[in-house]
Amino acid sequence: MRQVPNYADTRQLSWCVYCGGSSKGTRDHVPSKVLIDKPFPDNLPVVGACQPCNSSFSPDEEYLACLIACTLAGSADPDHPQRENVRNILRKRPSLQARLAAAKAENPDGTLL
Repeated sequence: MRQVPNYADTRQLSWCVYCGGSSKGTRDHVPSKVLIDKPFPDNLPVVGACQPCNSSFSPDEEYLACLIACTLAGSADPDHPQRENVRNILRKRPSLQARLAAAKAENPDGTLL
């Protein structure tokens, strides 16, 4: 995957963009890969991020991706979202699937999640 050239101030390249700590060579994709489908763009941007910050956002990113896909599908059933990645997340994380299913509400205008 070809990365977008980093035109930032080179003094900032070794610091985590989230907490200011040392990134020590770890990177975070922007947008997160969970929000887009393969094949990923050749020029998916990355930013320096420490491992704790990079890992800490994963559950929130998965929740957001699943929330959007389930809302579009009108169901939190793992078989209904169009995105295969989301279906796999819902199958692997039944607690997330149950959380989204419990948040579902229906009214005359349609389904809300």
